[in-house]
Amino acid sequence: MNQIDMDNRAIARQLELYAQLLDLHGVEQKARVYHAAAFRIEKQEVPVAGLAVSDLTKLPGIGKSIAEKIKEIVETGSFKELNELLERTPQGLLDLFQVKGLGVKKIRRLWEELGIDSLESLEKACLEGKVAALPGMGEKTQQAIMESVAFLKQTQGKCLWVQAAARATGLQEEIQNQLKTEVQCVGQLARKEPVVSAIELMVLTESPAALHACLRKIDHLKETPESSGLFCWRGIDEGSQLPVEVHTVTPEHRASMHLILTATEAHLGYHLNGQTLLQTALSMPAAPSEQAIYARLGVPYIIPEMREGKHEWEWAKKYTPEQLVEREDLRGVVHAHTTYSDGKNTLTEMAEEARRLGYEYLGITDHSQSAFYANGLSEERVRKQWQEIEQINSRLQDFQLLKGIEVDILADGSLDYPDDFLAQFDFVIASVHSALSMSREKATQRLLKAIENPHVDILGHLTGRILLAREGYPLDMEQVIRACAEHQVAIEVNASPSRSDLDWEWIFYAMEQGVKLLITPDAHSCEELQYMDWGLQLARKGGMTKEVCLNCLSSTAFLSFCAKKG
Repeated sequence: MNQIDMDNRAIARQLELYAQLLDLHGVEQKARVYHAAAFRIEKQEVPVAGLAVSDLTKLPGIGKSIAEKIKEIVETGSFKELNELLERTPQGLLDLFQVKGLGVKKIRRLWEELGIDSLESLEKACLEGKVAALPGMGEKTQQAIMESVAFLKQTQGKCLWVQAAARATGLQEEIQNQLKTEVQCVGQLARKEPVVSAIELMVLTESPAALHACLRKIDHLKETPESSGLFCWRGIDEGSQLPVEVHTVTPEHRASMHLILTATEAHLGYHLNGQTLLQTALSMPAAPSEQAIYARLGVPYIIPEMREGKHEWEWAKKYTPEQLVEREDLRGVVHAHTTYSDGKNTLTEMAEEARRLGYEYLGITDHSQSAFYANGLSEERVRKQWQEIEQINSRLQDFQLLKGIEVDILADGSLDYPDDFLAQFDFVIASVHSALSMSREKATQRLLKAIENPHVDILGHLTGRILLAREGYPLDMEQVIRACAEHQVAIEVNASPSRSDLDWEWIFYAMEQGVKLLITPDAHSCEELQYMDWGLQLARKGGMTKEVCLNCLSSTAFLSFCAKKG
């Protein structure tokens, strides 16, 4: 790993791993120092990879020893002491850090008292009742562990779309550079599925042999010859550990094969007058376009993102692809954090970046006071932020910062500030960040109470899920969405890749109920404002039209929507 690969977050991850291992081996005081150092490095606005040791030691909480380890991480990807601890630690124990509800102390107990050193041995011990029998554990903890392990097993071998797409882009470039031909993503990548289990590409070439020879030259690809064939190379991308399929397609067959390789079986199985979409595509191998294939069957054209075999045909009875929201339609960005709470950049920096990206306004939504873990704002600090926002707005032309808040929905459904204070914001996003283990009924009632509050304008990351890490809390989704319609509360499509929440599958239902929607980046840095690009893809996948998307409004119109209940 070279210096270019090591951003602040990657360096912080290595320090945090060392801290966790120190905790695991009982060196708790030293672990606290490295936990703090990891936190500080990740929050640094300036890339630390290029700093000398003498400059690193000027950072708060970074002594010479840690600074030297940071330089070693930058140069090698790790450091000596971390490698030594890794050698002393069973590899499977590291997987236990992903289990919801298991902190380091519990993991150490399970290891020392029951010899548990992997997900498999943890699951076996739970099934045998050994975990519940440990003092301080019990049946409830054991059940929660089993559910978390089952979830982790389901997510193994998968990664986020944005990560898989980055690997695929690199692979595309390598093939294009060698063969000088067009390479397209198909399968899950083309459908913009938030979680991906394989990288699939389609290469336009008359020579399958040339493609196979090209792929053998790519170091990070490992072929699985037993599953490969002349027209489909299969293997593993060792960088992501994802399966790879590369299909050879002749140029004249590009339209029909792109449709076939992009759509799910359920989508291709749609039939009219006794013929399926797949049969139609196969009967038109040299079709001039994908639109021509849909037209031959007599059905509306469906964009690649929507070819799931779910609600796209019902959607197409009411809408056309031209009505889908597009990048040039987005006028404003809402849901951004700054250094006032847990963001990396200042108000001015966030405003300037949003303006540079072509937006007309940015809605600031730092965390409310109960979010102590995220440096949540007291009322006094909110008022200080408002003053700064007004100063920035006074000197900016053709751009506006809006005074918003991401207010915590507390366990009983009440909000983190009193109503008279909430009434003073330009807009309010209400989100759940704590007490995530409620029953379906209680979690639903909690949200319903928040939705009824006249000052709530937008419901944030509705299910609370973290993809590949945490399932969303159980909800009666239809009831919650209908309540949003009744009380004129918009729902965000949170574009942070690990959230992607509201899930795209609920977008059409929300539209049908008359709910307005909003694409938000949940940005904690200038860089993360670009999550809007991923959010746009999710929105289009779910069928979001310009008409229901609040981002398409001017700042005046957006604020008018938010003032509707005042």
